[in-house]
Amino acid sequence: AYLPLDPHHPAIRLQRMIEHSRCSLILAATPFAPTLTDALATMPVELRPDLLYYEEVEQAFQPGHDKENLLTTNTPQSLAYVIYTSGSTGMPKGTMIEQRGMLNHLYAKIEALALTEQDIIAQTASQCFDISVWQFLAALLVGGQVHIYPDEVAHNPTSLLMQVEQHDISLLETVPSLLRAMLDADEMATNKPNLAALRWLVPTGEALPVDLCRRWLNIYPHVPLLNAYGPTECSDDVTHYPIYEAPEEMHSSIPIGRAIPNMRLYVLDRHLQPLPIGVSGELYVGGIGVGRGYLGDETRTREAFIPDPFSSEAGARLRLQLYKTGDLARYLPDGNIEFLGRLDFQVKLRGFRIELGEIEAVLSQHPAVSHAVVMAREDTPGEKRLVAYVELQKEQNTTVAELKNHVAAQVPAYMVPSALLLLETLPLTPNGKINRRALPAPELGSSTSSESYVAPRQPVEQQLVQIWEELLTARPIGIRDDFFELGGDSLLAVRLFDRIAQAYGKKLPLSTLFTGATIEHLTQAIMQEKKIDGRVPLVIVQEGGSQPPFFYLHGEWKGGGLYSRELARRQGPEQPFYLLEPYKFDGLTTLPTFEEMAAAHLEVMRQIQPEGPYFFSGYCNGALLAYEMARQMHAQGLEVGLVLLMDPDFPARHGAIRKAISNICNLLHIGPEKQFEGFLCIQHIYRYLRFAHYRRTTDAALLQNSESGTSRSNKSFAFKLKALLPRVEVLRRDWSNIYDWLVSNYMPDMYPGKLTFFWTSEEPKRSEGWQKVMEAKKGEVEIYMNPGNHISGRTEYLPVLAERLRHCLTKAQEAVKR
Repeated sequence: AYLPLDPHHPAIRLQRMIEHSRCSLILAATPFAPTLTDALATMPVELRPDLLYYEEVEQAFQPGHDKENLLTTNTPQSLAYVIYTSGSTGMPKGTMIEQRGMLNHLYAKIEALALTEQDIIAQTASQCFDISVWQFLAALLVGGQVHIYPDEVAHNPTSLLMQVEQHDISLLETVPSLLRAMLDADEMATNKPNLAALRWLVPTGEALPVDLCRRWLNIYPHVPLLNAYGPTECSDDVTHYPIYEAPEEMHSSIPIGRAIPNMRLYVLDRHLQPLPIGVSGELYVGGIGVGRGYLGDETRTREAFIPDPFSSEAGARLRLQLYKTGDLARYLPDGNIEFLGRLDFQVKLRGFRIELGEIEAVLSQHPAVSHAVVMAREDTPGEKRLVAYVELQKEQNTTVAELKNHVAAQVPAYMVPSALLLLETLPLTPNGKINRRALPAPELGSSTSSESYVAPRQPVEQQLVQIWEELLTARPIGIRDDFFELGGDSLLAVRLFDRIAQAYGKKLPLSTLFTGATIEHLTQAIMQEKKIDGRVPLVIVQEGGSQPPFFYLHGEWKGGGLYSRELARRQGPEQPFYLLEPYKFDGLTTLPTFEEMAAAHLEVMRQIQPEGPYFFSGYCNGALLAYEMARQMHAQGLEVGLVLLMDPDFPARHGAIRKAISNICNLLHIGPEKQFEGFLCIQHIYRYLRFAHYRRTTDAALLQNSESGTSRSNKSFAFKLKALLPRVEVLRRDWSNIYDWLVSNYMPDMYPGKLTFFWTSEEPKRSEGWQKVMEAKKGEVEIYMNPGNHISGRTEYLPVLAERLRHCLTKAQEAVKR
């Protein structure tokens, strides 16, 4: 069965899904390797699945391999996919869908939309969203095409419709919240798309507002809508409702329609008795599209999936199920069904189904939290958002930012509350339950930081304030208020940056918000203050303050080092914090030496701070670069206040491999370029052999504890060894591979100044590469042992890391003052 994982979800959530599903193989693209490494790092060995990358799978289909299709062992009742949804207990629920249900829905879409080989479907949904199944497969069944859009296009309200027109898309599916944003952008655009090729718009995932339906058909009357409804526990959509004309003013809602073929819908009371037309009750779904239940959770399966009492088939009560949706609905006189909302605390937000209880459970895990309540509020019409209310434990203290970070580390971004209120006590009803109606609305426009309101001081700031107030419907907004704490989300961020591009002619990257989600920060980015071009990008994480600047080499080649924002925040507002990004190798014909890389970082640092004393640190490979920078500073007579090496890489790593390659190639008169490629290939094979040995050892250990007398290890190993041959063009695109080549030849002299080391308690052997340095320097070395390992030390134990950094930095700054 297929189990999709979203690489943008927190590593801890991915880990829970992998462990819970007990999947045996993960197939991924190499850019997401760091995320998977984080997710698998702390998993028990016996639960870790094999990891295979797409780039390596191609090797399995080289000439010489059998191209015949494998014999199928599937049946209609075989599992097709498992998709995890939000769970009220804090653990996501894995919904199991069978192949018969999946195929039934695919052909229902083909019939309802009259799909042919002429159609081109826009694939806009995440693979973790069940609507992606029909977007991927329905067109292929009739010989049509699928146009796959990247996230930056699929979720961009200002450009998606233009892309739909450009690529002659005939079917587009979207959630109503994104549709509203698209129409807003469409009204502002000078060149509106005609959408001549578009045959259908399919809104789904949320209730379709009447005014939104009317707006669309007034602008594009030639493009009807197919309103669709379906819970993840069933094979995607279970109802369709075609809309060819704009609804009249008297209509208060848009129906979700009738059941698709081979599906049945019931509106029942609490005794499971059918209700008359017009009377509201709970919606139940029956038919072959109902899923099996929740993976590995019989209790919740029994609660949500019940035997079908209405089937006339013999034994149906045991074999056929009804799914209890938790949705309030009623039958209309014309046979269509009207959706009336939820019966519990589950909500739909931008198409995502969210169990508020899951967020409450995560918040309650924080040691300072006594009780937590989360609501989906719509204080401004059309702007629904999550708001959390927290009552703290007695004599405990925390901040809104810390609680948000605690939630963000465990749930997807769409589940992080946009507003969080700390209350002395949560309001209660007379019988002692939480009085949700008495919970206060968050004050839009008020800063949640400790700073007071700061008014705009220059024209750019004034114009940005106006844009923010229009998008966030909040007033007044200060230049130091946080975009996300004011209710901003990813959709509004895209609209914000499009407005900035229109106003200033500059297309800023969305990552600008990661380093500072304030008008003050965006103004600096627009005006390009302190912008430094070159091989070492500089990111201003925190500017201003009375302390000397602190420079940090985060060492994350692929992940962007976003953890650095929280690391900076915990140093306090008076500490300027700058990131020196990893060296950019793209476009180079000749690689630099390791010393030249360090010199480039030092040059950027000195453009911000021309003279010492310098305070800087690095993590992993960034720490080794920091060491070489310290050496060069000493040679140039520059004063160093602090050089802090966090779990550093060590010099001449893989030096023996490079030396052997160089000796052999020099004898054969093979030049440096081929030596480099040979090094990459050997490194790749070495890593794979280690991984294969680990898998064989693990399989053998598991086999000893099983009743089976055969092992799949040898066969599996032999296949993969043939399949996973190295491809140099792929390896060269990975900058960390280039770094390995450069550091393998790096043998530095001793730095005479003081060094501070951070090591992790779970991987003390990492310090062995620095043992000679630490012994030689004796009193000039300060060592701290932090909890966790190389990954969790900067994720799960980030607060400890930040506090240790603050201690060392403060001590070093005070020593310089004396």
